[in-house]
Amino acid sequence: TTGYTLSTVYAHEVVADLLGRVLDQYDGAASTVDTGGTYLIDQMAYPDGVTAGQVLEDLMALEPAYRWTVAPGGVFSWEPWPTTVRYEVTLEDGGSFPVTGQEQFNQVEVRWRDKRGRTRTNLRTAACPDLDAEGLTRTAHIDLGDEVASSNNADRIGDNFLARHRTAINAGTLNVSRPIRDLSTGRMVRPHEIEPGELVRVRGVESYPDALNASSNDGLTVFRVWSVTYN
Repeated sequence: TTGYTLSTVYAHEVVADLLGRVLDQYDGAASTVDTGGTYLIDQMAYPDGVTAGQVLEDLMALEPAYRWTVAPGGVFSWEPWPTTVRYEVTLEDGGSFPVTGQEQFNQVEVRWRDKRGRTRTNLRTAACPDLDAEGLTRTAHIDLGDEVASSNNADRIGDNFLARHRTAINAGTLNVSRPIRDLSTGRMVRPHEIEPGELVRVRGVESYPDALNASSNDGLTVFRVWSVTYN
């Protein structure tokens, strides 16, 4: 509750407050909070109460380059998403990678409520090559309520949304039934050792250009491992 000199806070300051004051079941001494985020949050109040998970979810919407994780032993981490490929795999064991343009948008309407209870709307636009080439406008709708509601936050979240939905999503399900190469350690890892959040390069899948892939189709597609299940 000390050291704040402005009417704004950084995401890492909020995380540090949660870790030091609320999330006392984690190993605070061994935990880490990266302080590289630069966005200044000017509104983040929860009059009806909130869980730490909801706060962290809102922080990731404002700072999409960051994530939170918990390692064995209760070691908490607020850190940037990995940006280098960790795993390499082929389609030998099968997989499904349907491509759809239904999640592409070039406009978003962000609804929020100001401190006087008035409903406001910010309209944000961004280039989407596929939609723009056809002369189409596809609008998404986001409701911020009044908890992280400010004009700056609405613009920030709207722009982050459009950046994620600029191109067709490279996504699917990959089956792995054999050890694969872990490029960060140089060893082979078994399927149940594959960690979510890391990047994997899949050979044999043509990709759409996005933040993780080059503009040319070369039969190699980089994905982020979103979740893992195994038997």
